[in-house]
Amino acid sequence: WFDVSLKNAEELAGLMVDKAGKARDSMWNTAGKLKGKMVDNTAT
Repeated sequence: WFDVSLKNAEELAGLMVDKAGKARDSMWNTAGKLKGKMVDNTAT
């Protein structure tokens, strides 16, 4: 009983960490693209 719920909790935690990591990556990608656009605008 406990073993099963603990395993599920670990898997859920792993999924949440994975999702948080992906969200952070996409946020950095978006920020990088915006920064690139601003640099392009000042260059032209």
